[in-house]
Amino acid sequence: QELVEQTEIFEHLFLRFEKEAILELDDIERDVGLPVTPLPSNLANL
Repeated sequence: QELVEQTEIFEHLFLRFEKEAILELDDIERDVGLPVTPLPSNLANL
């Protein structure tokens, strides 16, 4: 299995997808005046 930054490629892709989903949710929350969902620490450096 290929590794990206010491993480298996499919796990890495899933984590990127999860981060993008949270960032999109943050935009929606900001638009409607809700508190922003914090980004988990394991996704902060992706």
